[in-house]
Amino acid sequence: MELNEKEFADKACNFLKDYMAKNNIEKVVIGLSGGIDSAVALALAERAIGADRIIAVMMPNGEAGGKSRDHAVTVAKKFEVKDLREVDISPAVNAFKEILKTDNGKCIGNIAARSRMITLYDTAAREKAIVLGTENKTEHYFAYFTKAGDEVSDIELIRDLYKTQVRQLARFLGVPKEIIEKPPTADLWEGQTDEDELGITYETADRIIKGLVEDGKSERELIGQGLKKRDIETVKKRMADIAFKLQEVPCPVNT
Repeated sequence: MELNEKEFADKACNFLKDYMAKNNIEKVVIGLSGGIDSAVALALAERAIGADRIIAVMMPNGEAGGKSRDHAVTVAKKFEVKDLREVDISPAVNAFKEILKTDNGKCIGNIAARSRMITLYDTAAREKAIVLGTENKTEHYFAYFTKAGDEVSDIELIRDLYKTQVRQLARFLGVPKEIIEKPPTADLWEGQTDEDELGITYETADRIIKGLVEDGKSERELIGQGLKKRDIETVKKRMADIAFKLQEVPCPVNT
């Protein structure tokens, strides 16, 4: 899980600069949630292209999110992003709740995630910008996203970093301490946290995923490293249950 923070930051910044120059793109739009992933993505973008080429959008769902709005404002100020916008998505979410006749928490969370992506892409289209994603590797392997929602972006900078590594990079980039240390949440409903929903801490999940997927270790070997069988089974079941979400849309081949 060790990360050469400067080396990665330089690589990510050059990646973004080169992509934007090659495609004649002036600005990026990012959903600024007040969480660590969007803070790190924004910090990298500021380092790469400057704060004046970043549009940060806060998208609260009514009261859901608590201090997240304050944290988003803190991040924008820290990295001197002046174009900070706020769009309350609750009217859209409530409209779809009525249309679909649902009070199911996960369904409403998916509606919120898709409403946010509509907001980001509409903003990007009007500003002739691209959407900068905020997904990390742990979320990707867990498929911990809403299809056609927060999985969608035009470019990603931290998708190849585990959550543990994102925290390391956050410290290097100067992300405020209260954001690094707060419980991760997608703010999809009141009181929601990632780790409660996943049933495992990110630190433990990272060790297991890396061991199973990248290092090719067996369950027995991971247990020998001090990991619990219950946690390993939780990760394996989650990855098996959501494998379809990581596949390309299937279709028959015309031969």
